[in-house]
Amino acid sequence: MWFRVTKRKLAIFFLAILIIFLCTVVYHWWFNHSAVVPEELIGVAIENTARAQSYRYEIVARSQVDGQFRTLSEITGEKAKNGDFHIKGVMVNSPVDIYQIGDITYHKDLFTNKWIVTEGSNLAKMQVLMTEINPLAHFNFRQVVGVKYLGQEKVRDERCYVLECQPHLENQYLELFWTEFIYQLWIDRKDQLIRKACIKARHKSNANAALSIDVQLYDFNQNLEIKPPR
Repeated sequence: MWFRVTKRKLAIFFLAILIIFLCTVVYHWWFNHSAVVPEELIGVAIENTARAQSYRYEIVARSQVDGQFRTLSEITGEKAKNGDFHIKGVMVNSPVDIYQIGDITYHKDLFTNKWIVTEGSNLAKMQVLMTEINPLAHFNFRQVVGVKYLGQEKVRDERCYVLECQPHLENQYLELFWTEFIYQLWIDRKDQLIRKACIKARHKSNANAALSIDVQLYDFNQNLEIKPPR
């Protein structure tokens, strides 16, 4: 059996397909842009991330002075739900490898390559190592201004909203030398957790000096078990 299709019917068919396609595009644009309230999203994301009980992370901090770059620290770490943690990497050109298991600290000696065990200590309480041990300290803000929505990108295969803001920090060590902080945050669309952050700042007394910190967070709220080194 043959059906005869006129040019008019064919044109109507293709016009309907075009209208459906355009409606789909418009809907996705509206959902991805109009549905995002940056000021609300950033507050929810900071709160959700701060409540995370466990996670893994990577932090790279670099300084730039007169066009010359220097890596200040490059750390990978993990924190378990019970508060135990492990960090490994380089800080100020020195390798570090530290475990905190309960109130026992294991620190690999740089020269002997042996583990130094210290009981009755908890490095998590040392403010000077706060951001290396607790990367979430980077998101302790007194106030957040200049919030902008920049679009969407994927981080570790997770679709994220990208926001920019200029917060006032609650970090006396960073604010001792640096100012005019600008944050870009990648916030997971599904669970509204901060997956990535790029932080930039200017030196207070040297206009030719700048700081950049890249943070990646993943494996949130997993049952991580951190065992003492052997």
